[in-house]
Amino acid sequence: MIRKITIISCIAGLLCLVQISVQGQDSTATTQATSSSTGFLDFNGYYDTREFSVYTLNIFSQLPKRFEYFSLTNFQGDKKTADLDNFYTEQNVRWKPVPKIPIDLTAQWIIRSGTGNDNAFLGILWKPGDMAALAPVFKSINLYYFANLHIVRLSEHTGVKFFRQLEHVYKLNILPKLLDNRVYIGGFADQNVEYHDNGKVSFNWVTEHQLGVMVLKQFYVVVEYRINEFSPTEKSGVGYGLQYVINY
Repeated sequence: MIRKITIISCIAGLLCLVQISVQGQDSTATTQATSSSTGFLDFNGYYDTREFSVYTLNIFSQLPKRFEYFSLTNFQGDKKTADLDNFYTEQNVRWKPVPKIPIDLTAQWIIRSGTGNDNAFLGILWKPGDMAALAPVFKSINLYYFANLHIVRLSEHTGVKFFRQLEHVYKLNILPKLLDNRVYIGGFADQNVEYHDNGKVSFNWVTEHQLGVMVLKQFYVVVEYRINEFSPTEKSGVGYGLQYVINY
């Protein structure tokens, strides 16, 4: 587990250095980079009603040449202790081949605690809010949404599989003018596809939906409803905790 955490830390640090180096070029390049290079660090600490704690770090960075990096990393504590029990991370690189078309090519690397259980996905990501016809609608309701279709799955257990997951991600700002951008609902839903021998298709869901209320600048109180249909015991729970966001 330590080796995996070290690898992920090196990847995140390297990409942050890439962005800093882009912003540190001459004045003309710096102006261009500042307008096109954005990112955030998103720190979250939760206690789950299933009696475990989770520390989550989300990192996003817009990189040169229409590349993006995003990672989600969970460090889960064992029940009623402060010891690290479980580790999970998703490392994503996205590339927009055509600037005016709202489609990205995506690569995702999933790393878990244990051996022989990591996955990689290749797919396409669609942002309907970037379409000229739909952008005014999404802006009017303060909604950000994308769908990521993982076309190819590479697994240490099952080899190469196709069309095994559709990922939905959203964030909705609630009454931003009235509440001064202090309240949001956001989350994701991983729609995992199972193909059965009788020709039928079923879905297993992993989904989290978080309500955040800003109490200080970039500091939020959060509560999150969670479902994990792969869990061998309790499949749903509620996490509550704190969030701090650094934009850069």
